[in-house]
Amino acid sequence: MEIVKTILVVLSVLSAFGVIVLVLLQQGKGADAGASFGGGSSGSVFGSVGASTFLSRTTAYMATVFIVCTILLAFVFSGRTDGVLGSVLSNAPLAVPAAAEVAPAVPASPTDGVPK
Repeated sequence: MEIVKTILVVLSVLSAFGVIVLVLLQQGKGADAGASFGGGSSGSVFGSVGASTFLSRTTAYMATVFIVCTILLAFVFSGRTDGVLGSVLSNAPLAVPAAAEVAPAVPASPTDGVPK
């Protein structure tokens, strides 16, 4: 079971870094206007539209892997395999014992705090 936990953690971290890198590699929506006036994107490795399609699809796959790993890690580390989520209060004690009553302190005499 420890091997499964380790594999899930490593896969989750790698997919998180992959999503971050892929999102940072993509161009924003405003970058398309500059490319239409000879920005040089038509001569790229992926073609004129291929890079955005490739990067967006790869980002979607990596995000799916990350979400699935996160859900599986939640079930593995919770110790429950039945799929039923319990409440935090389900393990709470039913009755709380009453605190022991403390006798009030004897009041000090009025002259205890007065300097002489």
